[in-house]
Amino acid sequence: MSVGSGGDGPNARYTDRARAAMSAANSIAVAVGGSEILPEHVLAGILSLGESVAAASLVRANVDLFGLLARLPRAGSPALATTDRRLPIGQLTREIIECAWIESARLADDYVGTQHLLLAIVRHARNRAAPVLADFAVTLDGVRAAVQSVISEGKVCERVAAQIRNREYAAAAASCREAIVLNRQSVYGHRQLAWLLSACADAAVRDGPRAVEHAKHACELTGDKDAECLYALAAAHAEVREFTEAVRLMRRAMELTREDRHALGRLMLSRFEAGESWRDPELS
Repeated sequence: MSVGSGGDGPNARYTDRARAAMSAANSIAVAVGGSEILPEHVLAGILSLGESVAAASLVRANVDLFGLLARLPRAGSPALATTDRRLPIGQLTREIIECAWIESARLADDYVGTQHLLLAIVRHARNRAAPVLADFAVTLDGVRAAVQSVISEGKVCERVAAQIRNREYAAAAASCREAIVLNRQSVYGHRQLAWLLSACADAAVRDGPRAVEHAKHACELTGDKDAECLYALAAAHAEVREFTEAVRLMRRAMELTREDRHALGRLMLSRFEAGESWRDPELS
Protein backbone atom coordinates (compact mmCIF):
# COMPACT_ATOMS: atom_id res chain seq x y z
CA MET A 1 0.00 0.00 0.00
CA SER A 2 1.36 3.46 -0.85
CA VAL A 3 0.34 6.85 0.45
CA GLY A 4 -2.65 8.26 -1.40
CA SER A 5 -4.07 4.90 -2.39
CA GLY A 6 -7.82 4.67 -2.26
CA GLY A 7 -10.03 1.67 -2.77
CA ASP A 8 -11.23 -0.46 0.11
CA GLY A 9 -8.11 -0.18 2.28
CA PRO A 10 -7.90 1.75 5.55
CA ASN A 11 -6.52 4.78 3.74
CA ALA A 12 -9.98 5.28 2.20
CA ARG A 13 -11.24 6.12 5.70
CA TYR A 14 -8.58 8.56 6.78
CA THR A 15 -9.72 12.08 7.64
CA ASP A 16 -8.49 14.79 5.30
CA ARG A 17 -5.93 15.87 7.92
CA ALA A 18 -4.67 12.31 8.36
CA ARG A 19 -4.35 11.94 4.57
CA ALA A 20 -2.42 15.22 4.49
CA ALA A 21 -0.16 13.99 7.30
CA MET A 22 0.60 10.77 5.43
CA SER A 23 1.27 12.70 2.24
CA ALA A 24 3.65 14.99 4.16
CA ALA A 25 5.30 11.90 5.66
CA ASN A 26 5.93 10.63 2.15
CA SER A 27 7.48 13.96 1.11
CA ILE A 28 9.68 14.00 4.20
CA ALA A 29 10.83 10.41 3.63
CA VAL A 30 11.69 11.19 0.00
CA ALA A 31 13.57 14.36 0.99
CA VAL A 32 15.79 12.56 3.50
CA GLY A 33 16.57 9.77 1.05
CA GLY A 34 14.40 7.13 2.67
CA SER A 35 13.26 4.00 0.91
CA GLU A 36 10.01 3.68 2.88
CA ILE A 37 7.75 5.68 5.16
CA LEU A 38 8.72 5.25 8.82
CA PRO A 39 6.82 6.22 12.00
CA GLU A 40 9.09 9.22 12.59
CA HIS A 41 8.12 10.50 9.13
CA VAL A 42 4.45 10.11 10.05
CA LEU A 43 4.90 12.08 13.28
CA ALA A 44 6.85 14.78 11.44
CA GLY A 45 4.08 14.86 8.83
CA ILE A 46 1.49 15.39 11.56
CA LEU A 47 3.53 18.23 13.07
CA SER A 48 3.96 19.84 9.65
CA LEU A 49 0.22 20.38 9.32
CA GLY A 50 0.10 23.08 11.95
CA GLU A 51 -3.51 22.69 13.05
CA SER A 52 -4.75 19.18 13.80
CA VAL A 53 -6.32 17.32 16.70
CA ALA A 54 -2.99 15.56 17.28
CA ALA A 55 -0.98 18.79 17.38
CA ALA A 56 -3.57 20.47 19.63
CA SER A 57 -3.44 17.46 21.94
CA LEU A 58 0.34 17.66 22.21
CA VAL A 59 0.11 21.37 22.98
CA ARG A 60 -2.56 20.57 25.59
CA ALA A 61 -0.01 18.15 27.10
CA ASN A 62 2.54 21.02 27.25
CA VAL A 63 4.77 19.65 24.51
CA ASP A 64 7.09 22.00 22.60
CA LEU A 65 6.18 21.05 19.02
CA PHE A 66 9.23 22.67 17.43
CA GLY A 67 11.53 21.06 19.99
CA LEU A 68 9.89 17.70 19.35
CA LEU A 69 10.28 18.02 15.60
CA ALA A 70 13.94 18.93 15.96
CA ARG A 71 14.58 15.75 17.95
CA LEU A 72 12.95 13.32 15.53
CA PRO A 73 15.48 11.05 13.80
CA ARG A 74 15.64 11.18 10.00
CA ALA A 75 12.63 13.47 9.89
CA GLY A 76 14.09 16.35 7.92
CA SER A 77 12.19 19.62 7.52
CA PRO A 78 8.38 19.75 7.33
CA ALA A 79 8.56 22.70 4.95
CA LEU A 80 8.82 20.52 1.87
CA ALA A 81 7.35 20.69 -1.58
CA THR A 82 5.10 17.84 -2.58
CA THR A 83 6.59 15.06 -4.67
CA ASP A 84 5.19 12.73 -7.30
CA ARG A 85 7.34 9.90 -6.00
CA ARG A 86 5.39 7.50 -3.77
CA LEU A 87 7.28 5.39 -1.25
CA PRO A 88 5.95 2.16 0.26
CA ILE A 89 4.73 2.13 3.83
CA GLY A 90 7.26 0.36 6.03
CA GLN A 91 6.37 -2.58 8.24
CA LEU A 92 6.56 -0.55 11.46
CA THR A 93 4.28 2.07 9.95
CA ARG A 94 1.83 -0.65 8.91
CA GLU A 95 1.77 -1.73 12.53
CA ILE A 96 1.21 1.90 13.56
CA ILE A 97 -1.80 2.08 11.23
CA GLU A 98 -3.20 -1.14 12.71
CA CYS A 99 -2.76 0.36 16.20
CA ALA A 100 -4.46 3.55 14.98
CA TRP A 101 -7.55 1.54 14.10
CA ILE A 102 -7.52 0.01 17.58
CA GLU A 103 -7.33 3.49 19.10
CA SER A 104 -10.10 4.65 16.78
CA ALA A 105 -12.35 1.83 17.98
CA ARG A 106 -11.46 2.64 21.58
CA LEU A 107 -12.79 6.17 21.01
CA ALA A 108 -15.88 4.78 19.20
CA ASP A 109 -14.78 6.40 15.93
CA ASP A 110 -15.11 4.82 12.48
CA TYR A 111 -12.17 6.61 10.87
CA VAL A 112 -8.48 7.28 11.47
CA GLY A 113 -7.52 10.85 12.23
CA THR A 114 -4.25 12.45 13.25
CA GLN A 115 -5.10 11.81 16.90
CA HIS A 116 -5.37 8.07 16.30
CA LEU A 117 -2.04 8.03 14.47
CA LEU A 118 -0.41 9.92 17.34
CA LEU A 119 -1.86 7.54 19.95
CA ALA A 120 -0.64 4.59 17.90
CA ILE A 121 2.90 5.96 17.69
CA VAL A 122 2.98 6.46 21.47
CA ARG A 123 1.46 3.04 22.09
CA HIS A 124 3.77 1.20 19.66
CA ALA A 125 7.05 1.16 21.55
CA ARG A 126 9.14 -0.36 18.74
CA ASN A 127 9.54 2.78 16.66
CA ARG A 128 12.12 5.55 16.74
CA ALA A 129 9.57 8.30 17.40
CA ALA A 130 8.22 6.74 20.61
CA PRO A 131 11.33 7.28 22.79
CA VAL A 132 11.57 10.88 21.60
CA LEU A 133 7.96 11.43 22.69
CA ALA A 134 8.80 9.79 26.02
CA ASP A 135 11.67 12.28 26.48
CA PHE A 136 9.03 15.01 26.27
CA ALA A 137 7.03 13.26 29.03
CA VAL A 138 4.37 12.12 26.55
CA THR A 139 2.51 9.08 27.88
CA LEU A 140 -0.31 7.08 26.36
CA ASP A 141 -2.73 7.95 29.17
CA GLY A 142 -1.72 11.59 29.00
CA VAL A 143 -2.25 11.81 25.24
CA ARG A 144 -5.59 9.99 25.49
CA ALA A 145 -6.76 12.49 28.10
CA ALA A 146 -5.53 15.41 25.98
CA VAL A 147 -7.24 14.06 22.85
CA GLN A 148 -10.52 13.65 24.71
CA SER A 149 -10.21 17.20 26.06
CA VAL A 150 -9.50 18.68 22.62
CA ILE A 151 -12.38 16.78 21.02
CA SER A 152 -14.78 17.74 23.82
CA GLU A 153 -13.79 21.39 23.52
CA GLY A 154 -14.29 21.23 19.76
CA LYS A 155 -17.81 19.87 20.21
CA VAL A 156 -18.62 22.67 22.64
CA CYS A 157 -17.35 25.26 20.15
CA GLU A 158 -19.59 23.74 17.47
CA ARG A 159 -22.51 24.02 19.91
CA VAL A 160 -21.69 27.69 20.53
CA ALA A 161 -21.88 28.41 16.79
CA ALA A 162 -25.24 26.62 16.53
CA GLN A 163 -26.62 28.47 19.54
CA ILE A 164 -25.58 31.82 18.07
CA ARG A 165 -27.27 30.91 14.79
CA ASN A 166 -30.42 30.11 16.78
CA ARG A 167 -30.11 33.39 18.73
CA GLU A 168 -29.66 31.52 22.01
CA TYR A 169 -27.10 33.98 23.27
CA ALA A 170 -27.26 33.23 26.99
CA ALA A 171 -26.86 29.54 26.24
CA ALA A 172 -23.93 30.33 23.91
CA ALA A 173 -22.22 32.29 26.70
CA ALA A 174 -22.73 29.34 29.04
CA SER A 175 -21.21 27.02 26.45
CA CYS A 176 -18.19 29.32 26.11
CA ARG A 177 -17.70 29.04 29.85
CA GLU A 178 -17.87 25.26 29.50
CA ALA A 179 -15.14 25.40 26.84
CA ILE A 180 -12.98 27.39 29.25
CA VAL A 181 -13.56 24.84 32.01
CA LEU A 182 -12.38 22.13 29.60
CA ASN A 183 -9.36 24.21 28.63
CA ARG A 184 -8.45 27.34 30.57
CA GLN A 185 -6.21 28.31 27.64
CA SER A 186 -9.05 28.15 25.09
CA VAL A 187 -8.54 31.19 22.87
CA TYR A 188 -11.89 30.58 21.19
CA GLY A 189 -13.71 30.25 24.50
CA HIS A 190 -12.31 33.45 25.99
CA ARG A 191 -12.60 35.46 22.76
CA GLN A 192 -16.14 34.38 21.88
CA LEU A 193 -17.35 34.85 25.45
CA ALA A 194 -15.86 38.35 25.53
CA TRP A 195 -17.60 39.17 22.25
CA LEU A 196 -20.96 37.95 23.54
CA LEU A 197 -20.56 39.82 26.84
CA SER A 198 -19.76 43.09 25.07
CA ALA A 199 -21.48 43.07 21.66
CA CYS A 200 -24.75 41.21 22.25
CA ALA A 201 -27.94 43.23 21.86
CA ASP A 202 -29.45 41.45 24.88
CA ALA A 203 -28.53 43.53 27.95
CA ALA A 204 -29.09 40.50 30.16
CA VAL A 205 -26.17 38.77 28.43
CA ARG A 206 -23.75 41.70 28.45
CA ASP A 207 -21.17 42.11 31.21
CA GLY A 208 -18.51 44.65 30.33
CA PRO A 209 -15.99 43.99 33.12
CA ARG A 210 -16.07 40.25 32.51
CA ALA A 211 -15.77 40.86 28.78
CA VAL A 212 -12.56 42.84 29.38
CA GLU A 213 -11.21 40.03 31.58
CA HIS A 214 -11.82 37.30 29.01
CA ALA A 215 -10.70 39.36 26.03
CA LYS A 216 -7.45 40.27 27.80
CA HIS A 217 -6.80 36.61 28.47
CA ALA A 218 -7.42 35.76 24.80
CA CYS A 219 -4.98 38.48 23.74
CA GLU A 220 -2.37 37.27 26.21
CA LEU A 221 -2.69 33.73 24.87
CA THR A 222 -2.08 34.99 21.32
CA GLY A 223 0.68 37.45 22.18
CA ASP A 224 -1.51 40.43 21.23
CA LYS A 225 -1.08 39.44 17.59
CA ASP A 226 -4.54 38.07 16.79
CA ALA A 227 -6.82 40.64 15.19
CA GLU A 228 -10.05 38.88 16.25
CA CYS A 229 -8.94 38.89 19.89
CA LEU A 230 -8.07 42.59 19.68
CA TYR A 231 -11.50 43.29 18.14
CA ALA A 232 -13.07 41.59 21.15
CA LEU A 233 -10.91 43.52 23.61
CA ALA A 234 -11.71 46.83 21.89
CA ALA A 235 -15.44 46.07 22.06
CA ALA A 236 -15.10 45.11 25.71
CA HIS A 237 -13.37 48.39 26.61
CA ALA A 238 -16.06 50.29 24.75
CA GLU A 239 -18.71 48.44 26.75
CA VAL A 240 -17.17 49.76 29.98
CA ARG A 241 -16.94 53.20 28.32
CA GLU A 242 -13.15 53.24 28.02
CA PHE A 243 -13.31 54.63 24.50
CA THR A 244 -9.76 55.95 24.24
CA GLU A 245 -8.44 52.44 24.84
CA ALA A 246 -11.06 50.97 22.51
CA VAL A 247 -9.92 53.30 19.70
CA ARG A 248 -6.26 52.42 20.30
CA LEU A 249 -6.97 48.69 20.22
CA MET A 250 -9.12 48.95 17.09
CA ARG A 251 -6.38 50.76 15.22
CA ARG A 252 -3.93 48.06 16.28
CA ALA A 253 -6.39 45.33 15.23
CA MET A 254 -6.85 46.90 11.81
CA GLU A 255 -3.09 46.79 11.25
CA LEU A 256 -3.31 43.02 11.68
CA THR A 257 -6.64 42.31 10.05
CA ARG A 258 -7.37 40.98 6.59
CA GLU A 259 -8.29 43.49 3.90
CA ASP A 260 -11.83 42.11 3.64
CA ARG A 261 -12.41 42.91 7.32
CA HIS A 262 -11.41 46.56 7.10
CA ALA A 263 -14.97 47.75 6.47
CA LEU A 264 -16.10 46.25 9.79
CA GLY A 265 -13.04 47.66 11.53
CA ARG A 266 -13.69 51.16 10.22
CA LEU A 267 -17.33 50.98 11.31
CA MET A 268 -16.41 49.84 14.81
CA LEU A 269 -13.70 52.51 15.03
CA SER A 270 -16.15 55.24 14.08
CA ARG A 271 -18.55 54.09 16.81
CA PHE A 272 -15.83 54.13 19.43
CA GLU A 273 -14.61 57.57 18.32
CA ALA A 274 -18.19 58.77 18.73
CA GLY A 275 -18.32 57.37 22.27
CA GLU A 276 -20.63 54.48 21.43
CA SER A 277 -20.44 50.81 22.29
CA TRP A 278 -20.55 48.14 19.58
CA ARG A 279 -23.55 45.90 18.92
CA ASP A 280 -22.91 43.05 16.53
CA PRO A 281 -25.84 42.83 14.06
CA GLU A 282 -25.43 39.04 14.13
CA LEU A 283 -26.07 39.07 17.89
CA SER A 284 -29.28 41.08 17.73
